[in-house]
Amino acid sequence: MRTCPTLRRPVRLLLGALVAALVATACASPGPDDTTPATVTVGGMIPIEGDIPASVQATPQFLRSVADTTEASPSVRFELDMSMRSTLGGLDLTLNPVDPFAYGELGEGRTRVVIDYGVMIEAMMGQVASAFGGSSEDLAAELGLDDLTIEMVGDAGTTFIRMPMFGAIASLDPSAVAAYGPIGELGDGWGYVDNARLGELLPRAVLDGLADAQTVDPEQLAGLLRSVEGEVTAVGRTEIRNVAVTHLAGTVTLGDILASAGSSLSDLTGQELDLAAPVLEEVLRASVPIDVYVDDEGRLRRFAYTVDLAPPLNQAIAATGQAMAVGVFTYGLTVDLFDYDAEITVDLPSRDGAVDLTDWLLSAGVAG
Repeated sequence: MRTCPTLRRPVRLLLGALVAALVATACASPGPDDTTPATVTVGGMIPIEGDIPASVQATPQFLRSVADTTEASPSVRFELDMSMRSTLGGLDLTLNPVDPFAYGELGEGRTRVVIDYGVMIEAMMGQVASAFGGSSEDLAAELGLDDLTIEMVGDAGTTFIRMPMFGAIASLDPSAVAAYGPIGELGDGWGYVDNARLGELLPRAVLDGLADAQTVDPEQLAGLLRSVEGEVTAVGRTEIRNVAVTHLAGTVTLGDILASAGSSLSDLTGQELDLAAPVLEEVLRASVPIDVYVDDEGRLRRFAYTVDLAPPLNQAIAATGQAMAVGVFTYGLTVDLFDYDAEITVDLPSRDGAVDLTDWLLSAGVAG
């Protein structure tokens, strides 16, 4: 599966311009020097008493069976929470939004995914503004931000895309939007892609490229579960969203996480890294602890990890001969899966009146 590297620039322009504007507006200065990582805080997890069911095994083989069972479900909803702590650029930011960064649902062979950059930007603005006596609302008004979402709905034949976020990009850098043709002009309207013409490129990869983020769906999580090797530990019983689950802990590698998303180290860190193969291989072998929560039917209910990117990033930077060092750079992700086998209806727009984006994607070299 190929990704969409040529489409990743718009979101980086948005985030880069926002950071610059926030720093200029709030006169930000470096924060504390502690190295406390960011952690994702999500609700609805309550420890419970009781034995772990005999059907649940703390083994990599069992996690592969969980992957199979999860993928086989005809319908499910999911929410993704993200966190980040970074001292890059001399600005200490800890982002742990209350609302989900992304959410979606699968049902009747159709998919809907919404990515909301607004929750991350609001958290960023709130932290910077509060440190200097301002408010996130004042900063948002000054920057002219409103809807920062990207939405995708589709079935096997057609993927529909709506990108209000480009309006925010246009307010900061109109030339950046102009460079992206019909996609930059969508706004609240719908565009569509003829999936039959995408070749090897899957619709989800199109969205990942447009969003400059790796959306996470049950298929990707299943791939990560299958990559677990070595020891798996049974932590205990708990309850998530009123469902009893067993908490298992294991490890994957940084390379596993990137491969599941069709991404690279540069995509994840936002730093352009030109590494020799042996160095890159060593960096990608870094272990990442994961937490897996499985219900009594053997289905995945929660998948979570927090990865400390500072050591591999510093190793990579040192290999390039640069003197720069990263103090703190952690990234956390928690995905909840719920409403298994529920009656989920995903409504699709009509191609009539929607903008055909297929030719533009093909001409941009990201499909076909």
